[in-house]
Amino acid sequence: MAVKHTLWRGPLLGNQRKLLVAEVQKRLRQHLTQAGQMNGRDRGPGVIYLVASSPLLTAISQEILDGRMVKGTLDGLPVYLFNGFIRRLLRTARVKRGEGWQKVPRRRDISNEDYPLRRPLIAQLMRQLAQMGQLPAFGSLATARGCVASVARLIGEIIRAGKTAAEFKQIVEKRIECYKESFPSPTIPAEKVYGYELDVARVMQCYATALNGGIPEDSQSPQEHGYLAGDTFPTAAAEKFTESDTNYLRAIAALDGQLDGLPCETPLLDGVEWLIVDGFFDLTPVQGEILRRLIKRIPRVTFNFDDEADNPPVFAAVHETIAKIREMMGDACQEVVFHERVGNQSVTRLSTAPGLDLLRKGLFNRNFSSDGKSSDGKAPVFLAVAPDIERELRYIAKTIKHYIHEHSLSPAEIAIVLRDKDTYGAHCGVCLVMKGLPTRSTNGFPSPTSRLCAPGSSSLKQLLTVPWRNNARPHTG
Repeated sequence: MAVKHTLWRGPLLGNQRKLLVAEVQKRLRQHLTQAGQMNGRDRGPGVIYLVASSPLLTAISQEILDGRMVKGTLDGLPVYLFNGFIRRLLRTARVKRGEGWQKVPRRRDISNEDYPLRRPLIAQLMRQLAQMGQLPAFGSLATARGCVASVARLIGEIIRAGKTAAEFKQIVEKRIECYKESFPSPTIPAEKVYGYELDVARVMQCYATALNGGIPEDSQSPQEHGYLAGDTFPTAAAEKFTESDTNYLRAIAALDGQLDGLPCETPLLDGVEWLIVDGFFDLTPVQGEILRRLIKRIPRVTFNFDDEADNPPVFAAVHETIAKIREMMGDACQEVVFHERVGNQSVTRLSTAPGLDLLRKGLFNRNFSSDGKSSDGKAPVFLAVAPDIERELRYIAKTIKHYIHEHSLSPAEIAIVLRDKDTYGAHCGVCLVMKGLPTRSTNGFPSPTSRLCAPGSSSLKQLLTVPWRNNARPHTG
């Protein structure tokens, strides 16, 4: 099959996504009609659809399974979030041992909300290493909560950059060698200059070993990874663990054909002729590495990017991502633009609630000027700009208080939708309390892509605030 890679760019709520869904439906219908003639050799519909968010996953899945063109259930539908695709890839992967192939041993996930163990595990490792004097740079800070949190976040960032613990250690050692070459007689030893990096590398190696059931990450012995000669199934002598970031590194190894020191194959990709990547704003380096491998393996790849011509500043990051994807695809890449106008003709897009055109054009757009009202004059959406988080939240609290006292709204009719609960959470709770506003905590948050409603809308019945019961009490000084 000839290689055909395309980059689609179109406006928010444009019709380009419907074109993708229609073709996927056509493929699924053909697959369902031919499935009975495959004699057990069903290789799937030949398409994988990656989406950027849970709301988009739900919307695309429901559009594909519309009950008319395609009937069925969501189970088995080839539409995935990136994390879900990685988990499915690893669950179906097989490794070769002797003359046969066997499934990769399952690992217990410690990254889900019901079983979050990364930070406690790293805290325990740092405490033990500090007691043995193996974290000289951190010293007594190794057991401090803030230090543990920072190291845990840093390890996550290193993994998302596509680097294993062994690779990060090699990078640090290389920098030390370069330092010694540049300063043959340094006043400060290189190991002290890069002390914090060495400590983080040591913690990261211990963390990777702990996830691997006590087996060093770079071990190439199949027996250590739970495979014994002559076994049909992997042994379960030592339980091994994983988490969402580590899954990406294991997926890269599987795609490269070598996992746990054994040859590996990925049946999920057998027969896949078309990969769709839809709705991504940007990509982490490790996601980019996985897509680079998929692009080389799958003959047809389509990227669909939202790119609003009326508000370019918001989509600056998208243009950087497009440039990276274009480099991955090479000369075979073709670009299709859906938001180019023909004369004075308006861009084709789906209809929106009254007033949302103001938000679409003006959000984060410094060059946008308006009287604060939408083109239809109803203005259920208002834009406010603040120089920092504190003043932004004070304005929000003041506005909420205004609607409660002046418009007789109940607090239960007002919602606060936050993009980043870690950044805004504690500040938001304190600010609302200081304004004397009643709040009710919840563990769930609406998606940033949820429908925006005007204050007082009957569909807005739940007060959503950031739970900060697990945070420290606010500072009074």
